Parts: sequence; C-alpha cells; structure tokens
Amino acid sequence: MTNEEIVNLEISKIKGANKTPKPSTDFQTLFESIRDQGVQTPIAVNKDSLELLPDCGNSRVLVCNALGRMTIPAVLLPYLPGSPEARLYAIDSELVRSNLSLLEEC
Repeated sequence: MTNEEIVNLEISKIKGANKTPKPSTDFQTLFESIRDQGVQTPIAVNKDSLELLPDCGNSRVLVCNALGRMTIPAVLLPYLPGSPEARLYAIDSELVRSNLSLLEEC
C-alpha cells in the first residue's frame, strides 16, 4: 500500500460510479449498516480525476446517495483506473474485506 490520504469527498464529484451494485452485494444489509454505523471503509479514487477505482466502493457510493449523504470517506490514490496498480489495490482491499464481517466492511 501507499501513503494514503483520506478525505470526506463530495459524492457529486466522484466519476465512474455505476448505477447498480454488483450482484453479490446485499444492498439492504449494506444500506442498514451504513445508515446505522456510517461508512467504515473508505472508497478509493484517483487523486487527480476523482474517478472511482474498480471494485473499490461503488456499492458504498450508491448507498450514501440513497441515504441523501453529500460526502463519503475516500482514499485518494495516484493509480489510474484500469492500471495494474489499481487492480492490485482492489484485490488487496477485497482480501482484507473478505476477512471482515459485513458491519466491519461498511
């Protein structure tokens, strides 16, 4: 991992978020968890373009939008979406989250 800068990013500035969660996401459970506990794991975006890195928070962005939140915790990274570094970051993040409960994952 790199030195990570975490900020509260305006959701409206995030580029590349999809309109639907990935099929494996339990959207209702994620919704309730973020509503009750907040976002516990920041999303990851490119620090220059503010484009969401693949597999690094799309569902959390969708839930925060649905909850009417204006900001979301985000890690600003130097990786370009689609780069090998971004993919490795996403894999590492998935491995860490796979060992967490859903509540910890949010």
